[in-house]
Amino acid sequence: MAFDFNLLYRFWFLIILNTLSILCTGFVLYHLLFDRILRQAMNNHVIIILLIINFLIETIDMPFILRFYRFPTTWYITVSLSQFWSFIDYGFYSAQLILFAWAAIERHILIFHDRWVSTKRKRFFFHYFPIAIIIIYCFMYYLVVIVFLACKTMNVQNPINGVPVPCVYNYSFYVKWDLFCHQIIPSIIIAVFSIGLLARVLHQKTRLHRAIEWRKQRKMTIQLLSTAVVYQVFNFPWAFLQFCHFLNLPIDEDRQVFHVAFFSPYYVIGFLPFLCCASLPELMKRMKKLLFWQQRPQIVHPEALSMNPLQQVLSR
Repeated sequence: MAFDFNLLYRFWFLIILNTLSILCTGFVLYHLLFDRILRQAMNNHVIIILLIINFLIETIDMPFILRFYRFPTTWYITVSLSQFWSFIDYGFYSAQLILFAWAAIERHILIFHDRWVSTKRKRFFFHYFPIAIIIIYCFMYYLVVIVFLACKTMNVQNPINGVPVPCVYNYSFYVKWDLFCHQIIPSIIIAVFSIGLLARVLHQKTRLHRAIEWRKQRKMTIQLLSTAVVYQVFNFPWAFLQFCHFLNLPIDEDRQVFHVAFFSPYYVIGFLPFLCCASLPELMKRMKKLLFWQQRPQIVHPEALSMNPLQQVLSR
């Protein structure tokens, strides 16, 4: 087999990025789950779920992809493994994108319509219920599409990343549904509601001169916008090419730009934990203390200099 520099680059880049991302995910999740103030903040709930999904992708999906990049032609996978891998890759990434689209909508509620979540009943319907519906929908949809509507034979592996392509995608309905409902529409929602949030916050601060809870609004706005930029930048190229393919526009799948666009969504998985950490000032302070920890200097009192070692121990 001829030497493929692209596969080698993807292998080493992913293994380095994935390792660092897993460490950062563990750090952020630990503080978000065990810090009571951070855990109870409603704007962090979707972030916690996104990070948990992100961690599962990094620890289950990515090792399979790395195995394919390292040995692309010497790996035979069973039908059950093929279905499991497809479910993790397709289902978890779509769930993550749809959940963040809801986060973009919910951020308007938390900042400008906080009365909608002022009681337990309202919090259930406007906060917890939509999140639960999205998770259940993604789980049931991909379970049916990949497992119950599966082929009797093994799904064909994608030649770019090795992920088995569900055989139902041979039918145009499932391709259109997945493209529009799970990629294009969530991406449009993220873009529109993120830009709208920025415009509303700036309008409230500059023209209405409302300084109430500005610091809190700024933190939630920065947290959403920074993550939205990464989702849009790295998810848009592949979604755009898929849309062009849907319109039957000519696409050269052998061109390097096609492979780069296909590979770009994995940057979202790798960089998401770092963005979540950077958007939370509390975690950034703890991260700096962890990385740049210095031992506190010991203060020696003058009277201690005249003591022998035994006296110094007893005087403590």
